[in-house]
Amino acid sequence: TRSWSPYEIRIAVPLRADLLSPLRQQGALILQLIVDPDIIRRKRKRLRLPV
Repeated sequence: TRSWSPYEIRIAVPLRADLLSPLRQQGALILQLIVDPDIIRRKRKRLRLPV
């Protein structure tokens, strides 16, 4: 197994989220929020996340 750099995760997570089922997309979104907190500001309106 190899470790993933934050930059690789930043790219891989959104790509995987597009391919996964809606339920698993939520898990991918949570991972994105951990990796890139600013994403909540970009997606808040569309996803209507609580703030």
